[in-house]
Amino acid sequence: MYRLYDEYIDRDFSSDYWSDEGISQAALILIKFTDDDWDCLAKSCLGKSEKWGIRCAETLGDTEGSKAFIVLLQLLKSERYDVRMAALDSIRSLVESGTDISAGVQEISDAVIQIRVSESVDHVVDLVLVSLQKKLVHMK
Repeated sequence: MYRLYDEYIDRDFSSDYWSDEGISQAALILIKFTDDDWDCLAKSCLGKSEKWGIRCAETLGDTEGSKAFIVLLQLLKSERYDVRMAALDSIRSLVESGTDISAGVQEISDAVIQIRVSESVDHVVDLVLVSLQKKLVHMK
């Protein structure tokens, strides 16, 4: 299943198709993942393209569970700003759906602070980061 997912999210889709259909289709593949597939995803996600990393994060935000969260924590280590932002946005979605992220609260808080300090963030991004920070404060 990992290979199918890897190839699927790496395809050339229009941005409209990806947001309307692609994310849901990729999430359906993730539902069928075994523990080995999840391990492979967590180990390989940082070596992929920026587009792939963003798409991976977007699909994980629609996937409940600790395995998705572990991969998102890996994506937070990306050197690419847009991948880290997509991972933070998906983590925010997981929090809203009730996923327990307590094991990574400090790591997430550090990533939010790092982005807010080191990047020139626009108003919308800042709102997402502030919203996530408020949720994290209540978990500490």
